[in-house]
Amino acid sequence: MTYIDLHTHITWNVDDGIETKEDSLKALEMAKKDGIDSLALTPHFIPGRFKQDDYDEITEVMQECVDLAKTVGVQAYMGSELFLNEDYLDMVDQHLFHSINQTKYLLVEYDVRKDMNQNDSEEDKLYELIIRGYIPVIAHVERYFHSKMDISRVKEWIEMGCVIQVNRTSLLGLNGKKVKENAIQLIENNLAHVLSTDTHRIEGNRICRMSDAYEFLKENYGKKNADLLCFGNANHILNSEDVEKSEVVVQKSLFSRLFKRR
Repeated sequence: MTYIDLHTHITWNVDDGIETKEDSLKALEMAKKDGIDSLALTPHFIPGRFKQDDYDEITEVMQECVDLAKTVGVQAYMGSELFLNEDYLDMVDQHLFHSINQTKYLLVEYDVRKDMNQNDSEEDKLYELIIRGYIPVIAHVERYFHSKMDISRVKEWIEMGCVIQVNRTSLLGLNGKKVKENAIQLIENNLAHVLSTDTHRIEGNRICRMSDAYEFLKENYGKKNADLLCFGNANHILNSEDVEKSEVVVQKSLFSRLFKRR
């Protein structure tokens, strides 16, 4: 099985991810060994902090990382993780970011420190991107709902035209019980489109590995859904195609077995 990873921070010395070129190479080698043949470079792009010179400098290092990936047999694509703060539209309108492989798909994130349950005005930010012709790929949605997973709200995001990305570490319980619970609810309600690593390190939990999450998905939700979440929809995104909805049929919910009070 081969995988596509659309959320990584392995471009060295540009954000809070990998720090050195040597470690970037190790991360790429780890990805290749695990079966990740393609990935997107998605460093944090923080609106309000970037000027044209910053964009140019980061883009240059990203291109070096694309070239480095080729040396180990991995195809890397340009991207960015756009932080949806009060200045995000300035960055978008100045084109100081990278969509995924220059497609209409744009990886975006909210502030994970804030509880989405307490903030009901974030849809406008997605709408502004959509009317500009972009499809927001919302990073690690499971991390935004601190108190209760709001399934109906995520459905609204999808109905708007957004794509939902879930982190490998969340699904495997490496970000805590609540986040895993949220991730499983997204999958069991067919609201997840893409699973990614959100790689930041070459050791510990946040590494460039997808095989363990793929096996988890295959065991609990079937090979077809595992293939779609770990390869199929990511491939659609890279080629600017529409994503597909998963077809998870829950006979005995893993969410109920693991988390629901009896």
